[in-house]
Amino acid sequence: MNRQSIVVATNAANPSDLVPLIRTELQQLDPLVPIEVSFLPQVVSDSLSRQRLGMLLMVLFGTVALLLAAIGVYGVFAYATSQRSREVAIRLAIGATPAEVFRHTFVRGQLMAVVGVLGGVILAYAAGRVLTGSLYQIRAADPLVLIASTAIVAAVAALATALPARRVARADPCVTLRDE
Repeated sequence: MNRQSIVVATNAANPSDLVPLIRTELQQLDPLVPIEVSFLPQVVSDSLSRQRLGMLLMVLFGTVALLLAAIGVYGVFAYATSQRSREVAIRLAIGATPAEVFRHTFVRGQLMAVVGVLGGVILAYAAGRVLTGSLYQIRAADPLVLIASTAIVAAVAALATALPARRVARADPCVTLRDE
């Protein structure tokens, strides 16, 4: 079907008041032409709906990816600390405080996290540079985005390593050594 658009600019406070006048004028020109009236804010909103859906899906998938990464970091670090439970129990038995054990275990986990975050930032920056030609009016290696995402991932990694470190620091050395 062949469509034709007519744009009417107005300073009227309520543009919908002009619709009957415009319909009357257009009906006088050709009474068989169907008339559909749309206002600019709705036209713009409709044209951006696909982009909004895409953005919403990217945010959703990014959140799920961050959650899965946090679960993975937590699982790996929890397993690694459980493998060292005998060593930690011996440290606690010979006089180390739970705070020292927590700090030692947490710092060890954070060193692994820092290596992972730095590797991720380097790969993200490199991938952004490769994709620069495919993007329009967007900087592929935006420092603000890289810093914000790095901070979020680092905070998630800190939480994921703090929980197992806290659990191992609170363990009773007598029970742990007896179970081994």
